Amino acid sequence: MSYKKATVSNSTMSELNPPFKMVNAMKAKGGFVGPPNHSHSIYHLNYIFSGKLTITFKGEKYEISSGMAFVLPPDIPHSVYTETEYSQMGVDLLNKSDSRGLFDLISSVCNNEFRVCKIPEPTFLFDDIHRIINTPTALNIHLAEHKADELLLKTVEALNNKSKSDFETKFRQALKQINSTPTLDEICKLTGYSRVHIERLAKGCFGCGAIEYINRIKINRICSLLVNTDMSILEIAEKEGFYDASHLTVFFKKRMGITPSKYRK
Repeated sequence: MSYKKATVSNSTMSELNPPFKMVNAMKAKGGFVGPPNHSHSIYHLNYIFSGKLTITFKGEKYEISSGMAFVLPPDIPHSVYTETEYSQMGVDLLNKSDSRGLFDLISSVCNNEFRVCKIPEPTFLFDDIHRIINTPTALNIHLAEHKADELLLKTVEALNNKSKSDFETKFRQALKQINSTPTLDEICKLTGYSRVHIERLAKGCFGCGAIEYINRIKINRICSLLVNTDMSILEIAEKEGFYDASHLTVFFKKRMGITPSKYRK
């Protein structure tokens, strides 16, 4: 794709409190917004009111359209291109923690990667933020910060929900691929998540750590086998990956308060 610079109309407001460095109301059409493969030293959060654009990040192309928000992390080259036209509200965030913890929220859900999601429609329109920015009274500065808050929190919530959904799908698929009792390292390998990331996401999805959740599934299976089959305790232990019947009994009693034999009776 040959370089063609987009026509850009951009209004900005920069007299803001942390974590916000700048808010903009921008329209662009017909080309690249900024040079191809440019980067910034700060986080960019953008919401698209209308139109379409393409983000190229680490060799991958992402099609963005109205109703979507995206976050670009700092210091990673990317390109922004629009074939036709789009309008957006953009928020630049100072690359450091703030007293309200908003920067930590956005950086934690991004994990230094490009993230995009659909968010509930904001309570304001493009013309609203454009008017506020172009009339920088004390009241309008507060209004701009309030609208930046709304955009940031809606984006964090949507990305959190998306992360949980993606993680839960990958986690359950990984469990199906492992015949024996899965280890955290096996799950990491199959899902592509780190141990720390898996534990954080598991607590958000399941209310407990990944291994504890696996143990809960195992207990349910053991209970079902005890009630619905004539398998011996040893046979169940072997099926569920325990060393022997006594190992299963210790595991079962710790969680159920009684032995497998008493549960069966």
